[in-house]
Amino acid sequence: MDFDPRVVGIGSQPFWLHWHDGERERRHAPDYFVRRAGGSAGVVDVRADDRIEPKDAEAFEVTRLL
Repeated sequence: MDFDPRVVGIGSQPFWLHWHDGERERRHAPDYFVRRAGGSAGVVDVRADDRIEPKDAEAFEVTRLL
């Protein structure tokens, strides 16, 4: 992200995303918030694949959809 010319801003934790998964309230603190030059934004989670627990995988999927 540091060298991507489309990225114009990066924010790191702490910030929380809150949602309801149809059964219960959920929350997740992504590692980074990214603002792109075109005005769009994204969130980024950073963790080695072999260290992602099932409950975290669910939260990462939600952030991927944002």
